[in-house]
Amino acid sequence: MLEFLKKSGIKDSVIYEIEKVNSSANLYNLNCNQDEVIKIIQSLRDIGINCVEKLLIYKIDLFFTSFDDFKCRYIKQDVDKFVKLINEDYMLIEEL
Repeated sequence: MLEFLKKSGIKDSVIYEIEKVNSSANLYNLNCNQDEVIKIIQSLRDIGINCVEKLLIYKIDLFFTSFDDFKCRYIKQDVDKFVKLINEDYMLIEEL
């Protein structure tokens, strides 16, 4: 179901973890938002986030939105500060 993630360099082992940890409803929502998910992944990597895989596994709901909404919500802040905080502890994304 999540084979599209391979286009973004997500490994089979990470896809397996995503499927293992998340509900079928969440997996369905992620699958239905493929184009936006790929854009969000690329954007996170472009700004220097190095824990994209953990976000996909444990914070999957971040990827249910459109890329534009994601960008407005999370990347409107000081990008350097945002990257530093998330790379240190991906769970902080809920607080931002």
